[in-house]
Amino acid sequence: MNGIFHGLSAAVVGIVAAAVIRIGKKALRNVTLYLIAGAAFVSIFLLHVPFPFIVIGAGLIGLLAGPRWPGTFTVTRLNVGSHSGR
Repeated sequence: MNGIFHGLSAAVVGIVAAAVIRIGKKALRNVTLYLIAGAAFVSIFLLHVPFPFIVIGAGLIGLLAGPRWPGTFTVTRLNVGSHSGR
């Protein structure tokens, strides 16, 4: 029975990793966004900064830097309407 849970654990890690990669490909479009994501990763896992502070920090970066550098922080959707729904 323990082996079943061990196998499920590996499957869940794989599903989460696939989701992270898929979201990252859509959201991380330039070096600045990669650096912010990397800083968030280091902050939460190595420095043990609480998750709400990470979210608040990301919001502040978007609020303050977004209007100043809109080309850097604007993520546009590509191929809108290309899915026919069939």
